[in-house]
Amino acid sequence: MQKFFNVNHKKKLYIETYGCQMNFSDSEIIGSVMINN
Repeated sequence: MQKFFNVNHKKKLYIETYGCQMNFSDSEIIGSVMINN
């Protein structure tokens, strides 16, 4: 799975996830933490 997040107007975050659904869940958590900080 590949997902792009717009952290703010100047930065972008790219997460590529391999493996089981727990890895997908961890990627979602990391993405939301990075967006909120």
